[in-house]
Amino acid sequence: MVFHIRCLSFFVQEDEEETSRYKTATQAKLASTLTPTQPFDTAPSNFNPSVTNSQPNLSLSSNNLKEFTFSELEAATNNFSGSTKLGEGGFGCVYMGVINDPRDSTKTLDVAVKQLNQSGLQGHKEWVTEVNVLGVVEHPNLVKLVGYCAEDDERGIQRLLVYEYMPNRSVRDHLSRRSEAPLSWTMRLKVAQDTARGLAYLNEETGFQIIFRDFKSSNILLDSQCNAKLSDFGLARRGPEEGLTHVSTAAAGTVGYMAPECIELGRVTPTSDVWSYGVFLYELITGRRPLDTIEPKNEQRLLEWVKPYVDSKNFQQVIDPRLEDNYSLITIQKLCVIADRCLRRNPKSRPKMSEVVKALNQVINEVPSQAIPLNGRVSESAEIQQEGYETTTQTKSTSTQTFYTAFSDINHSVPEKVSSVISNLVQKSSDLQVFTFADLKEATMEFDEASVVGEGGLGLVYRGVIKSFDHYPFDEIEVAVKDAIRALQEPKEWLGELGYYGVVEHPNLVKFIGHCFEEIEGRTRRLLVYEYMSNKSVEYHLSTRSKTPLSWTMRLKVAQDVAHGMAYLHENPFIQIICGDLKSSNILLDAQWKAKISNFGMARLGPEEGLAHVSTMVAATTGYTDPEYIKTGHLSPTSDVWSYGVFLYELITGRSPLDHSRPKKEQDLVKWVKPYIGSKRIELIMDPRLELNYSPESAQKLSRIAHKCVSRNLKSRPKMSEVVEMVDRLLEVPSGLTDPPKSRVGAAVVKLKNVCICNTKV
Repeated sequence: MVFHIRCLSFFVQEDEEETSRYKTATQAKLASTLTPTQPFDTAPSNFNPSVTNSQPNLSLSSNNLKEFTFSELEAATNNFSGSTKLGEGGFGCVYMGVINDPRDSTKTLDVAVKQLNQSGLQGHKEWVTEVNVLGVVEHPNLVKLVGYCAEDDERGIQRLLVYEYMPNRSVRDHLSRRSEAPLSWTMRLKVAQDTARGLAYLNEETGFQIIFRDFKSSNILLDSQCNAKLSDFGLARRGPEEGLTHVSTAAAGTVGYMAPECIELGRVTPTSDVWSYGVFLYELITGRRPLDTIEPKNEQRLLEWVKPYVDSKNFQQVIDPRLEDNYSLITIQKLCVIADRCLRRNPKSRPKMSEVVKALNQVINEVPSQAIPLNGRVSESAEIQQEGYETTTQTKSTSTQTFYTAFSDINHSVPEKVSSVISNLVQKSSDLQVFTFADLKEATMEFDEASVVGEGGLGLVYRGVIKSFDHYPFDEIEVAVKDAIRALQEPKEWLGELGYYGVVEHPNLVKFIGHCFEEIEGRTRRLLVYEYMSNKSVEYHLSTRSKTPLSWTMRLKVAQDVAHGMAYLHENPFIQIICGDLKSSNILLDAQWKAKISNFGMARLGPEEGLAHVSTMVAATTGYTDPEYIKTGHLSPTSDVWSYGVFLYELITGRSPLDHSRPKKEQDLVKWVKPYIGSKRIELIMDPRLELNYSPESAQKLSRIAHKCVSRNLKSRPKMSEVVEMVDRLLEVPSGLTDPPKSRVGAAVVKLKNVCICNTKV
């Protein structure tokens, strides 16, 4: 049986306000329901299943949980018909049912109804625990408990729980060999992130600690939008009392997932859940169960099997073969490092789940290739844009500890003397204007919200007006002011922008005007000032947000402008620069509709003489990133050539490089257009908003250029100077029309080499 899953975007940046809302709501419930002498994880020791008034220990809030009659649930499940059965376990059976929505009686709601076996003390204890835990917790990554039934009549003891229905079943189902459609790597990363957030909430954000105790892939369910949620809280326990280090209890859980101290000593702490989470990460990576007697004897225990491969050149042998080549090797290696931290034998050495969440977010930010699913043209998790300005490819939380702080041994080293580097940078060119903070505050109307034209990882971008030093002193010009308020967390991106923009100049690169680096009331302010690009980004004009799409003539001109800008960066005689993040939203249009490349935060110096590539962390935008770069972390000018080829296809089709809102076969732009290149059916992939206002011949030629750029063979891709010649011939424009000025580059190149910190090798 094949399960069709619709996957939506997931967000890298933590929403602190939303997290706080769940935390506050939970604590309010707990305050009204729990007392110090009434822990949720215990049932009365003298409980007798035959007593009719046995109820949960908590004073259940009727406004949150509905108390169902047995007759209501009989009707909802068609008298617990076998055709509605979803699963069966030691506790009893689970059925799919339909009830009237408690929030809106005019609507129905699909639910899962768990019916407890009518005998057994342990089953009742677990039922009580589930009601007590899910009755007071609330989080998007926990399965929601809708209500319960507790009736005793002539038919016997009836104990039932009613949950939200999770139509996409469990993660274990999709990792198993029975599933014809295995989880993609993108989806596995999303599941890892969702479940980490759910566990962090239980362990740290509920007002007291809740230890899940039975974290495993079969207890992680997927809703209709592929959100992963923790389920089955029958073994949950309250964390240790103040002054104690652990809870002593009988070992309970699932073999293969249980922490050693739980098995050997009966000691349970939140770090027991952290261990189970580490096991689960390896399960996502390998597709194997933690304990599988079907495998050869030396491969039956997952953790023992993967251990020799983790740091070896044969690491790929443990990656789930059903993923084929559709994954990022660097991402998987980083996940292994996180898993190993979780699996330390000493519980005190394991990270908290909140630290795991931060580390995961950083991994996804830095290695977004196939790691962040997009929904439509723009992912809110990857970029926030307005008026055509994007300040970075990734949105990173300002409140979270950076990955190199949490797990420093798997990331770049951070510059030790950032301040001295900045001092060198800010003095390197007399052409750059040094602004005071007061200057830019006045220019942007005190950084008024009405002046905001964009936002990204480093901070907000404002429209401002300054006096021009290039013209008559009283002339005023519009500028874009980037307030790099988050540069302390991301110094390399800020230094990259300042460093590269400070030494390059070309008609097809956004002009860098100046900067501000100033201490204001004990706070360091870093700002960058660019020319203002009044006609927004190419991405904007290709999207449905623009009422007037770019004409075909304009698209050809944009292709030419961008090619000239990229050729200048790659083949400047003084220094080679790899853009690292070429995409339509980083290509801005000035008042005369000239296209200019912006955003050099991910730029790198080209490889040293004699080397073919730069080894670096993968950091770019999903859909535009060279597959070779994704797999190996090897960045070269040909990586930019690939991105340019994807961009040409975007100009031709008007489609995003990766669009999950489209039919499955059309989601990956490069794969979708491939059958049409060189055929007589080019009109089938042309942007319908162009109608028939284009030249089929020029469209064919442009698609062939794009096809060469996205060759899987790196050596077969053309240089950007060769691309310029091809595009110029297409437009019948003499090559060299926009030869770059070089006056500033020669003087600054030595200083740039001295301060460049972006090529740190991993």
